[in-house]
Amino acid sequence: MKKRRWEDRKKMLEVKNVRKLYDNKNGIQKANFALKEGELCALLGRNGSGKTTLLKCILGLCEIDDGEILFSRKTGKSTI
Repeated sequence: MKKRRWEDRKKMLEVKNVRKLYDNKNGIQKANFALKEGELCALLGRNGSGKTTLLKCILGLCEIDDGEILFSRKTGKSTI
């Protein structure tokens, strides 16, 4: 089996300009990142900075106010 170069690995998760606010102030403001196959990610931040909210949005447990969350599957791209 041929190894794929890191640059050639496809994106599995992409978060684009995600915004989720509570009381028009606290929450997530413009979260952006992408994860490729085999990558690991850690969310770091102060208490109340939106780490859990971002995970809930990615899992579809919370609606986002703006932006996109894209999952890549073998059958194509799917949006929540």
